[in-house]
Amino acid sequence: MGWRTALAAGALGLAAVLGLAATAPAAGASVPGAVNAFGSSAPLGAPGIGGESPIAVTPTHSGRGYWVAGESGGVYTYGDASFHGAAPPLAPYTFIVGVAATPSDNGYLLAASDGAVYAYGDARYAGGANTVAGHPLIVAIATTPSGKGYWLFGADGGVFTYGDAGYFGAPAAGTPHAFIVKGVASPSGDGYLLVDIQGHVYAYGDARYEGNAPSQALAAPIVSMTATPSGKGYWLLGRDGGIFTLGDAPFLGAALDTTIPALAITAQPEGGGYWVLTGKAPAPVVEAAQVGPAGGVWASLRQCESGGNYASNTGNGFYGAYQFTAQTWRAMGMGYAYANDAPYWVQDAAAQKLQRESGWGQWPACSRGLGLR
Repeated sequence: MGWRTALAAGALGLAAVLGLAATAPAAGASVPGAVNAFGSSAPLGAPGIGGESPIAVTPTHSGRGYWVAGESGGVYTYGDASFHGAAPPLAPYTFIVGVAATPSDNGYLLAASDGAVYAYGDARYAGGANTVAGHPLIVAIATTPSGKGYWLFGADGGVFTYGDAGYFGAPAAGTPHAFIVKGVASPSGDGYLLVDIQGHVYAYGDARYEGNAPSQALAAPIVSMTATPSGKGYWLLGRDGGIFTLGDAPFLGAALDTTIPALAITAQPEGGGYWVLTGKAPAPVVEAAQVGPAGGVWASLRQCESGGNYASNTGNGFYGAYQFTAQTWRAMGMGYAYANDAPYWVQDAAAQKLQRESGWGQWPACSRGLGLR
Protein backbone atom coordinates (compact mmCIF):
# COMPACT_ATOMS: atom_id res chain seq x y z
CA MET A 1 0.00 0.00 0.00
CA GLY A 2 1.23 3.47 -0.84
CA TRP A 3 -0.19 6.82 0.10
CA ARG A 4 0.38 10.54 0.08
CA THR A 5 -1.31 13.19 2.16
CA ALA A 6 -0.66 16.66 3.56
CA LEU A 7 -0.64 17.98 7.11
CA ALA A 8 -3.88 19.88 6.87
CA ALA A 9 -7.10 19.89 8.77
CA GLY A 10 -10.36 20.72 7.11
CA ALA A 11 -14.06 20.16 6.74
CA LEU A 12 -15.83 18.12 4.15
CA GLY A 13 -16.13 20.23 0.98
CA LEU A 14 -18.96 18.99 -1.24
CA ALA A 15 -18.49 21.85 -3.67
CA ALA A 16 -16.57 25.04 -4.32
CA VAL A 17 -16.92 27.83 -6.85
CA LEU A 18 -16.04 26.91 -10.44
CA GLY A 19 -16.62 28.99 -13.57
CA LEU A 20 -16.44 29.19 -17.33
CA ALA A 21 -12.85 29.68 -18.52
CA ALA A 22 -11.53 26.58 -20.29
CA THR A 23 -7.81 26.29 -19.75
CA ALA A 24 -6.01 23.18 -18.57
CA PRO A 25 -3.53 23.29 -15.68
CA ALA A 26 -0.25 21.49 -15.93
CA ALA A 27 -0.30 17.95 -14.58
CA GLY A 28 0.33 18.03 -10.88
CA ALA A 29 -0.63 21.70 -10.53
CA SER A 30 -3.05 22.69 -7.80
CA VAL A 31 -5.27 25.62 -8.73
CA PRO A 32 -8.93 26.32 -7.95
CA GLY A 33 -11.55 24.98 -10.35
CA ALA A 34 -9.13 22.59 -12.06
CA VAL A 35 -9.18 18.99 -13.24
CA ASN A 36 -5.65 17.88 -12.39
CA ALA A 37 -4.28 14.99 -14.46
CA PHE A 38 -1.85 12.33 -13.21
CA GLY A 39 -0.18 9.37 -14.88
CA SER A 40 -1.50 8.64 -18.38
CA SER A 41 -4.52 10.91 -17.89
CA ALA A 42 -4.40 13.96 -20.14
CA PRO A 43 -5.22 17.49 -18.88
CA LEU A 44 -8.13 18.34 -21.18
CA GLY A 45 -9.50 21.47 -19.55
CA ALA A 46 -11.63 22.70 -16.67
CA PRO A 47 -14.26 25.38 -16.15
CA GLY A 48 -12.15 27.42 -13.72
CA ILE A 49 -13.47 29.81 -11.07
CA GLY A 50 -16.39 32.18 -11.49
CA GLY A 51 -19.68 30.33 -11.97
CA GLU A 52 -21.41 27.42 -10.26
CA SER A 53 -19.62 25.10 -7.88
CA PRO A 54 -18.04 21.88 -9.22
CA ILE A 55 -19.18 18.64 -7.66
CA ALA A 56 -18.18 15.59 -9.71
CA VAL A 57 -16.14 14.35 -12.66
CA THR A 58 -16.47 11.13 -14.69
CA PRO A 59 -14.52 9.95 -17.77
CA THR A 60 -15.62 8.69 -21.14
CA HIS A 61 -14.93 4.98 -21.67
CA SER A 62 -12.22 5.83 -24.20
CA GLY A 63 -10.33 7.80 -21.54
CA ARG A 64 -10.02 10.72 -23.95
CA GLY A 65 -12.58 12.96 -22.29
CA TYR A 66 -14.64 13.66 -19.20
CA TRP A 67 -17.70 15.44 -17.91
CA VAL A 68 -17.66 17.86 -14.97
CA ALA A 69 -20.98 18.37 -13.19
CA GLY A 70 -21.78 21.52 -11.26
CA GLU A 71 -23.80 21.55 -8.04
CA SER A 72 -26.65 23.47 -9.74
CA GLY A 73 -26.91 20.91 -12.55
CA GLY A 74 -24.60 22.34 -15.21
CA VAL A 75 -22.60 19.86 -17.28
CA TYR A 76 -19.22 20.80 -18.81
CA THR A 77 -17.62 18.60 -21.47
CA TYR A 78 -13.96 18.08 -22.40
CA GLY A 79 -12.17 15.93 -24.97
CA ASP A 80 -14.54 13.44 -26.61
CA ALA A 81 -17.29 13.85 -23.97
CA SER A 82 -20.51 15.12 -25.56
CA PHE A 83 -23.21 17.37 -24.12
CA HIS A 84 -26.75 15.97 -23.83
CA GLY A 85 -28.42 18.30 -21.38
CA ALA A 86 -28.32 19.89 -17.95
CA ALA A 87 -30.56 19.58 -14.91
CA PRO A 88 -33.66 21.77 -14.54
CA PRO A 89 -33.84 24.15 -11.56
CA LEU A 90 -33.39 22.09 -8.42
CA ALA A 91 -35.49 22.12 -5.27
CA PRO A 92 -34.36 24.60 -2.59
CA TYR A 93 -31.23 23.51 -0.69
CA THR A 94 -30.73 20.62 -3.12
CA PHE A 95 -27.55 20.12 -5.15
CA ILE A 96 -26.13 17.67 -7.69
CA VAL A 97 -23.88 15.03 -6.10
CA GLY A 98 -22.78 12.85 -9.02
CA VAL A 99 -22.64 12.20 -12.75
CA ALA A 100 -22.41 8.74 -14.38
CA ALA A 101 -21.97 7.96 -18.08
CA THR A 102 -23.76 5.30 -20.10
CA PRO A 103 -21.72 2.48 -21.69
CA SER A 104 -21.98 4.14 -25.12
CA ASP A 105 -20.89 7.56 -23.80
CA ASN A 106 -23.94 8.95 -25.58
CA GLY A 107 -25.69 9.88 -22.37
CA TYR A 108 -25.34 10.37 -18.65
CA LEU A 109 -27.25 10.49 -15.38
CA LEU A 110 -27.16 13.25 -12.80
CA ALA A 111 -28.08 12.51 -9.19
CA ALA A 112 -29.21 15.15 -6.71
CA SER A 113 -28.85 15.23 -2.93
CA ASP A 114 -32.61 14.75 -2.49
CA GLY A 115 -32.48 11.48 -4.46
CA ALA A 116 -33.81 12.84 -7.75
CA VAL A 117 -32.20 11.39 -10.91
CA TYR A 118 -32.04 13.14 -14.29
CA ALA A 119 -31.35 11.17 -17.50
CA TYR A 120 -29.92 12.59 -20.74
CA GLY A 121 -29.02 11.16 -24.14
CA ASP A 122 -29.43 7.37 -24.17
CA ALA A 123 -29.39 7.11 -20.36
CA ARG A 124 -32.38 5.24 -18.91
CA TYR A 125 -34.38 6.70 -16.05
CA ALA A 126 -35.43 3.94 -13.64
CA GLY A 127 -36.50 5.89 -10.55
CA GLY A 128 -35.17 8.01 -7.72
CA ALA A 129 -34.91 8.00 -3.94
CA ASN A 130 -36.81 11.29 -3.74
CA THR A 131 -40.00 9.21 -3.82
CA VAL A 132 -38.94 7.28 -0.69
CA ALA A 133 -40.21 8.75 2.58
CA GLY A 134 -37.44 9.59 5.02
CA HIS A 135 -34.62 8.88 2.57
CA PRO A 136 -31.13 9.99 3.63
CA LEU A 137 -28.95 12.57 1.96
CA ILE A 138 -27.76 11.02 -1.33
CA VAL A 139 -24.02 11.38 -1.97
CA ALA A 140 -23.24 9.37 -5.13
CA ILE A 141 -24.54 7.44 -8.15
CA ALA A 142 -23.01 4.51 -10.07
CA THR A 143 -24.31 2.76 -13.19
CA THR A 144 -24.42 -0.96 -13.97
CA PRO A 145 -22.21 -2.27 -16.81
CA SER A 146 -25.28 -2.72 -19.05
CA GLY A 147 -26.42 0.85 -18.54
CA LYS A 148 -29.89 -0.47 -17.65
CA GLY A 149 -29.70 0.36 -13.96
CA TYR A 150 -27.94 2.30 -11.25
CA TRP A 151 -27.30 2.61 -7.53
CA LEU A 152 -27.81 5.65 -5.33
CA PHE A 153 -25.71 5.77 -2.17
CA GLY A 154 -26.82 7.57 1.01
CA ALA A 155 -24.72 9.39 3.58
CA ASP A 156 -26.05 7.00 6.23
CA GLY A 157 -24.83 3.94 4.29
CA GLY A 158 -28.16 3.22 2.62
CA VAL A 159 -28.09 1.74 -0.90
CA PHE A 160 -30.97 2.22 -3.35
CA THR A 161 -31.16 0.03 -6.48
CA TYR A 162 -32.89 0.74 -9.80
CA GLY A 163 -33.24 -1.18 -13.05
CA ASP A 164 -30.90 -4.17 -13.16
CA ALA A 165 -28.73 -2.96 -10.26
CA GLY A 166 -28.52 -5.61 -7.54
CA TYR A 167 -28.58 -5.09 -3.79
CA PHE A 168 -25.57 -6.69 -2.07
CA GLY A 169 -25.67 -5.19 1.38
CA ALA A 170 -25.06 -2.07 3.45
CA PRO A 171 -23.75 -1.28 6.93
CA ALA A 172 -26.13 -2.90 9.41
CA ALA A 173 -28.34 -0.66 11.51
CA GLY A 174 -26.45 0.25 14.65
CA THR A 175 -23.06 -0.54 13.10
CA PRO A 176 -20.72 2.36 13.86
CA HIS A 177 -19.60 4.15 10.73
CA ALA A 178 -18.95 7.74 9.77
CA PHE A 179 -20.59 9.88 7.09
CA ILE A 180 -20.47 7.98 3.77
CA VAL A 181 -19.06 10.17 0.99
CA LYS A 182 -18.86 7.88 -2.05
CA GLY A 183 -19.98 4.57 -3.53
CA VAL A 184 -18.48 2.83 -6.59
CA ALA A 185 -19.51 -0.32 -8.44
CA SER A 186 -17.27 -3.33 -9.05
CA PRO A 187 -16.30 -4.01 -12.71
CA SER A 188 -18.80 -6.87 -13.00
CA GLY A 189 -21.65 -4.88 -11.46
CA ASP A 190 -22.09 -7.65 -8.89
CA GLY A 191 -20.86 -5.58 -5.98
CA TYR A 192 -19.91 -2.13 -4.76
CA LEU A 193 -17.67 -0.28 -2.34
CA LEU A 194 -18.55 2.47 0.12
CA VAL A 195 -16.11 4.83 1.82
CA ASP A 196 -16.73 7.15 4.75
CA ILE A 197 -15.21 10.47 5.69
CA GLN A 198 -12.66 8.76 7.96
CA GLY A 199 -11.35 6.54 5.16
CA HIS A 200 -13.05 3.31 6.22
CA VAL A 201 -14.03 1.16 3.23
CA TYR A 202 -16.98 -1.27 3.14
CA ALA A 203 -17.16 -3.98 0.45
CA TYR A 204 -20.28 -5.86 -0.70
CA GLY A 205 -20.96 -8.54 -3.31
CA ASP A 206 -17.84 -9.32 -5.33
CA ALA A 207 -16.19 -5.97 -4.56
CA ARG A 208 -12.77 -6.51 -3.00
CA TYR A 209 -11.80 -4.95 0.30
CA GLU A 210 -8.16 -3.87 0.14
CA GLY A 211 -7.91 -1.81 3.31
CA ASN A 212 -8.66 1.61 4.78
CA ALA A 213 -6.80 4.89 4.71
CA PRO A 214 -4.22 4.74 7.54
CA SER A 215 -5.80 6.74 10.37
CA GLN A 216 -2.46 7.97 11.68
CA ALA A 217 -1.74 9.62 8.32
CA LEU A 218 -5.21 11.06 7.67
CA ALA A 219 -4.70 14.81 7.93
CA ALA A 220 -7.99 15.80 6.27
CA PRO A 221 -11.35 14.12 5.65
CA ILE A 222 -11.75 11.66 2.79
CA VAL A 223 -14.04 13.15 0.14
CA SER A 224 -13.99 10.69 -2.77
CA MET A 225 -12.97 7.28 -4.09
CA THR A 226 -12.39 5.60 -7.46
CA ALA A 227 -11.61 1.96 -8.25
CA THR A 228 -8.98 0.48 -10.55
CA PRO A 229 -10.30 -1.15 -13.76
CA SER A 230 -9.33 -4.60 -12.46
CA GLY A 231 -11.44 -4.15 -9.34
CA LYS A 232 -8.43 -5.21 -7.26
CA GLY A 233 -7.68 -1.80 -5.79
CA TYR A 234 -8.84 1.76 -5.31
CA TRP A 235 -7.69 5.29 -4.67
CA LEU A 236 -9.03 7.41 -1.80
CA LEU A 237 -8.89 11.20 -2.03
CA GLY A 238 -8.46 13.52 0.94
CA ARG A 239 -9.90 16.99 1.01
CA ASP A 240 -6.33 18.33 1.10
CA GLY A 241 -5.52 16.55 -2.19
CA GLY A 242 -3.77 13.62 -0.54
CA ILE A 243 -4.03 10.28 -2.37
CA PHE A 244 -4.21 6.92 -0.60
CA THR A 245 -3.58 3.84 -2.75
CA LEU A 246 -4.89 0.39 -1.83
CA GLY A 247 -4.54 -2.95 -3.63
CA ASP A 248 -3.21 -2.63 -7.18
CA ALA A 249 -3.82 1.15 -7.35
CA PRO A 250 -0.49 2.89 -8.07
CA PHE A 251 0.49 6.27 -6.68
CA LEU A 252 0.88 8.61 -9.66
CA GLY A 253 1.07 12.00 -7.98
CA ALA A 254 -0.98 14.44 -5.94
CA ALA A 255 -1.67 18.16 -5.97
CA LEU A 256 -1.36 19.03 -2.30
CA ASP A 257 -2.49 22.48 -1.24
CA THR A 258 -4.12 23.14 2.12
CA THR A 259 -5.93 26.21 0.75
CA ILE A 260 -7.59 24.49 -2.23
CA PRO A 261 -10.01 21.65 -1.43
CA ALA A 262 -10.03 18.51 -3.53
CA LEU A 263 -13.56 17.43 -4.43
CA ALA A 264 -13.54 14.25 -6.51
CA ILE A 265 -11.28 11.67 -8.13
CA THR A 266 -11.97 9.43 -11.14
CA ALA A 267 -9.74 6.81 -12.75
CA GLN A 268 -8.57 6.73 -16.34
CA PRO A 269 -10.42 3.69 -17.79
CA GLU A 270 -7.21 1.86 -18.71
CA GLY A 271 -5.91 2.28 -15.17
CA GLY A 272 -2.77 4.24 -15.89
CA GLY A 273 -3.91 7.52 -14.41
CA TYR A 274 -6.54 9.54 -12.62
CA TRP A 275 -8.08 12.99 -12.59
CA VAL A 276 -8.65 15.08 -9.44
CA LEU A 277 -11.26 17.84 -9.39
CA THR A 278 -10.40 20.80 -7.17
CA GLY A 279 -12.46 23.74 -5.99
CA LYS A 280 -12.15 27.01 -4.13
CA ALA A 281 -12.02 27.61 -0.36
CA PRO A 282 -14.92 25.93 1.47
CA ALA A 283 -18.04 27.99 1.96
CA PRO A 284 -18.60 29.65 5.36
CA VAL A 285 -20.87 28.12 7.97
CA VAL A 286 -24.52 28.16 6.95
CA GLU A 287 -26.48 31.24 8.04
CA ALA A 288 -28.40 30.80 11.28
CA ALA A 289 -31.78 31.23 9.64
CA GLN A 290 -31.16 28.81 6.75
CA VAL A 291 -33.43 25.78 6.73
CA GLY A 292 -32.03 22.51 5.37
CA PRO A 293 -33.59 19.98 3.04
CA ALA A 294 -34.87 17.59 5.71
CA GLY A 295 -38.49 18.62 6.24
CA GLY A 296 -41.45 17.20 8.12
CA VAL A 297 -40.61 15.83 11.55
CA TRP A 298 -36.97 16.92 11.20
CA ALA A 299 -37.98 20.55 10.70
CA SER A 300 -40.18 20.27 13.79
CA LEU A 301 -37.37 18.71 15.80
CA ARG A 302 -34.93 21.45 14.76
CA GLN A 303 -37.42 24.12 15.70
CA CYS A 304 -37.95 22.58 19.12
CA GLU A 305 -34.27 21.99 19.85
CA SER A 306 -32.70 25.21 18.57
CA GLY A 307 -35.30 27.35 16.86
CA GLY A 308 -34.06 25.86 13.58
CA ASN A 309 -30.61 27.43 14.01
CA TYR A 310 -27.86 25.36 12.37
CA ALA A 311 -25.22 27.72 13.81
CA SER A 312 -26.49 27.43 17.40
CA ASN A 313 -23.75 27.66 20.05
CA THR A 314 -25.17 29.27 23.18
CA GLY A 315 -22.49 28.01 25.54
CA ASN A 316 -24.69 25.34 27.12
CA GLY A 317 -22.61 22.43 25.77
CA PHE A 318 -25.00 21.63 22.89
CA TYR A 319 -24.34 22.57 19.28
CA GLY A 320 -26.10 23.00 15.96
CA ALA A 321 -29.71 22.66 14.86
CA TYR A 322 -30.16 19.30 16.62
CA GLN A 323 -28.21 20.23 19.77
CA PHE A 324 -25.50 17.57 19.63
CA THR A 325 -23.06 17.29 22.51
CA ALA A 326 -19.42 17.50 21.48
CA GLN A 327 -18.88 13.90 22.59
CA THR A 328 -21.75 12.48 20.54
CA TRP A 329 -20.87 14.55 17.49
CA ARG A 330 -17.21 13.56 17.46
CA ALA A 331 -18.05 9.91 17.97
CA MET A 332 -20.08 10.04 14.75
CA GLY A 333 -17.04 11.12 12.71
CA MET A 334 -18.76 13.73 10.56
CA GLY A 335 -15.57 15.64 9.74
CA TYR A 336 -16.19 18.82 11.73
CA ALA A 337 -15.09 19.69 15.28
CA TYR A 338 -18.58 20.77 16.38
CA ALA A 339 -22.03 20.36 14.87
CA ASN A 340 -22.51 24.11 14.45
CA ASP A 341 -19.42 24.19 12.19
CA ALA A 342 -21.02 21.74 9.73
CA PRO A 343 -23.22 22.64 6.74
CA TYR A 344 -26.93 21.93 7.11
CA TRP A 345 -26.87 18.78 4.98
CA VAL A 346 -24.20 17.22 7.20
CA GLN A 347 -26.15 18.06 10.37
CA ASP A 348 -29.35 16.63 8.86
CA ALA A 349 -27.58 13.44 7.81
CA ALA A 350 -26.02 13.10 11.27
CA ALA A 351 -29.37 13.50 13.04
CA GLN A 352 -31.02 10.91 10.79
CA LYS A 353 -28.13 8.50 11.33
CA LEU A 354 -28.25 8.96 15.12
CA GLN A 355 -32.00 8.36 15.20
CA ARG A 356 -31.71 5.16 13.17
CA GLU A 357 -28.97 3.85 15.44
CA SER A 358 -30.19 5.05 18.85
CA GLY A 359 -33.81 6.11 18.55
CA TRP A 360 -35.75 9.28 19.34
CA GLY A 361 -34.59 9.17 22.96
CA GLN A 362 -31.52 11.14 21.91
CA TRP A 363 -33.85 14.17 22.02
CA PRO A 364 -35.92 13.26 25.09
CA ALA A 365 -37.98 16.38 25.72
CA CYS A 366 -38.62 17.42 22.11
CA SER A 367 -39.33 13.92 20.82
CA ARG A 368 -41.83 13.40 23.62
CA GLY A 369 -43.44 16.77 22.99
CA LEU A 370 -43.74 15.99 19.29
CA GLY A 371 -45.31 12.60 19.99
CA LEU A 372 -42.43 10.63 18.51
CA ARG A 373 -42.17 8.24 21.47
